[in-house]
Amino acid sequence: MKNRISKNILMFLVLGTSSIVAQETIEEFLKNQPIIDVHIHITKGYTDNKDYNKINSDIDIAKIEWMRERFDKNNIVFALGGGPMKYAKLWQQIDKRHWSGPRFPCNPLREQDEPCDNELPNLKELDSLFKNETFKYLGETSFHSMGLLPSEERFNPYWEMAEKYNIPIGFHADAGPFKRNIEETPNWNEAYGNPLLLLPVLEKYPNLKIYLMHYPGRYFDECLAVM
Repeated sequence: MKNRISKNILMFLVLGTSSIVAQETIEEFLKNQPIIDVHIHITKGYTDNKDYNKINSDIDIAKIEWMRERFDKNNIVFALGGGPMKYAKLWQQIDKRHWSGPRFPCNPLREQDEPCDNELPNLKELDSLFKNETFKYLGETSFHSMGLLPSEERFNPYWEMAEKYNIPIGFHADAGPFKRNIEETPNWNEAYGNPLLLLPVLEKYPNLKIYLMHYPGRYFDECLAVM
C-alpha cells in the first residue's frame, strides 16, 4: 500500500510538472507570435491622460508614441483603426502598422470624433486615399450611436468604394456601450447595431469585406445568421 501511494504521488508530481511546463511553453510561444489588432480607436490626445501626457509636448504625438510602445511590447504587426480624418492620416503617417480610415459616419457632437466637420468624408478625397493606400480601413461604424440605417442611399457610394478597393469594414455589432454621454448621442438606438441590417447592403455589394466588432451578446444569433 505504501509503495502504491508513493507511485501515485510520483505520477501526480510528474503530470503536474508536465502541465506547468506545457503551460509555460504555450505562453512563451504565444509571446513571440505576431498579433493583428482589429479594434483601435483613433482619437486626439487628451492632456489629462496620465499614461502618455508626459511622453511628448505635443499631446497628439504623445498618444501615438505611447501606442507605438504598446505595439512593440506586444508584437502587434498591424492594427485596424478608425477616427477623425485628421488623426487617421497622422497615425498612419507616423506608424505604418496602423491601417487607418475614417470613423463612419463621424458624430459632430462627440468629443472623441473631433474634428468632425461632416458626418461623411469627401468622396473624392477618400477615393484618392484608398487608391494610394494611405487609408486601408473603414470604420468603426457608428450607426447605432446616431440612429442611422446602413442601408440609407447616401451610404451607397462608400460601400461601392470599399468593395472596389477591397477595404475591410468594422461594423459595430452590439447594443452597447451602455455608459454614454446622452448629449453627444441624442439619437442613440441600440437596435441599429443589429447585423441583420447589413443584409440589404450585402445584396447590393456582395463582395464587401465586413467583420463584426465586439462580442455580440444581444445579437449573437443574428451575427451567425449574417455569416
